[in-house]
Amino acid sequence: MKVIWHGQVIAETNQTIELDRYHYFPPASVRMEFLQSAPKTEADRRCPHSVQFFNITDGSRRSERSAMTLKHRFTQRVLGPDKHLDKHVAAITR
Repeated sequence: MKVIWHGQVIAETNQTIELDRYHYFPPASVRMEFLQSAPKTEADRRCPHSVQFFNITDGSRRSERSAMTLKHRFTQRVLGPDKHLDKHVAAITR
């Protein structure tokens, strides 16, 4: 699976984890230099899964809140002890 944003490969792997229609990419497969932590909203702070959104940017273009991570404890409970999304990134580009 590959995420392409404005012609740039942001993430690529054959080992995503699918959860709730999102594909989560292992940290090593994501080009983190394109991601900047987005400020947390009130809804983010209320989220019981400690969601963190990221803006995707190349310095001249920007897509707000277009990727996210979820807290390890939540995903381990949902997926089982041998699978977790700790630091995995889901691309939700529009």
